Amino acid sequence: MSPGPLFVVTSSVEPSAEEPWNRWYDEEHLDEVMASSPAIESATRYRRRYGDAGDQYLAAYSFADRDGLESFVRDERLERMAADFERRGGAVSAIRWGAYLPIAHRG
Repeated sequence: MSPGPLFVVTSSVEPSAEEPWNRWYDEEHLDEVMASSPAIESATRYRRRYGDAGDQYLAAYSFADRDGLESFVRDERLERMAADFERRGGAVSAIRWGAYLPIAHRG
């Protein structure tokens, strides 16, 4: 079975704000995003361990199919969640997001 599309959010957070930021993200925001679309199959957060690839955090939301991803990206709830994200952390964080479709898979 090949993987489905991903919606990916990367972020950098000022060290002094990491603890409350991560608590909010893990305890509230992940559930809010998951509840916003039945097409989201899972959500996983990562913290960069090695390298200098830019942002220190990455959240990956896995979708069942392209239609589900397209619906999520076009939904006004995404705009509201992005505004809430900015309101809560705009002064202490920087975020980027993107939607990705699989092009190759092994395994």
